[in-house]
Amino acid sequence: MLLAAAVPARAQSEAPGYAEILGALQSAKPVKVLTDLSQCVSGDGKPGPSMQSGLQIHAFIALPEKGVLFSDVHQTLDPSGQPVTEYVRYNLRTDGQLSLTLTRVTPAGTAKQEPIVCKIPSGARFVW
Repeated sequence: MLLAAAVPARAQSEAPGYAEILGALQSAKPVKVLTDLSQCVSGDGKPGPSMQSGLQIHAFIALPEKGVLFSDVHQTLDPSGQPVTEYVRYNLRTDGQLSLTLTRVTPAGTAKQEPIVCKIPSGARFVW
């Protein structure tokens, strides 16, 4: 009971910063990233799509001056029922913003979207 009282709890409205997120990952805490892409902007300054997502980070690479990099790959079907593999690359930059890049691979070819940049905590939140 004394130990819990000695460690201050982070305020609900206070978002963790880059160092705190990296520390949680390095401590093997189950870190999740939750995104609201409508609160993010694309490379041309347009708002992101009206979409929310979540991902538990299972593996990551931290590079000095680059940030924390992690990814997700999943298979799905397009509206016509054709198979699609989607690769989502995440980069938690050292400035505290999250950049996402989606690459879709279909039988017809590969399409890469411009990166979407999300500010923390409005477009992206990290929880553990």
